[in-house]
Amino acid sequence: MSPDLAMGDLVLVLRRDAETQAAFDQFVASQYNVKSPNFHQWLTPEEVGEKFGPAEADIDTVSNWLIGRGFVIDEVSKDRLSIRFSGTAAQVRPPFIPKSITWM
Repeated sequence: MSPDLAMGDLVLVLRRDAETQAAFDQFVASQYNVKSPNFHQWLTPEEVGEKFGPAEADIDTVSNWLIGRGFVIDEVSKDRLSIRFSGTAAQVRPPFIPKSITWM
């Protein structure tokens, strides 16, 4: 594989910490409970990100780490749980591909 090979649509998937995931799960369950004030109170992806996604500072930290390695940030999902980025094969290898995997 050529080190200059363009690699686009790479996605870094983030996850919530256990406490935030539990709060999200509880909120979603409450949306289906007819006795809950949250019953059928659907959130937009932006609202999910604001209430249950990583902090903007965390997104910035990860984005800056990627940018510092030469990647281009293409998009941060509205729920803040994924970052789409692009770069070259040479940029992808060091941080993401184990040295035990041989390139052809």
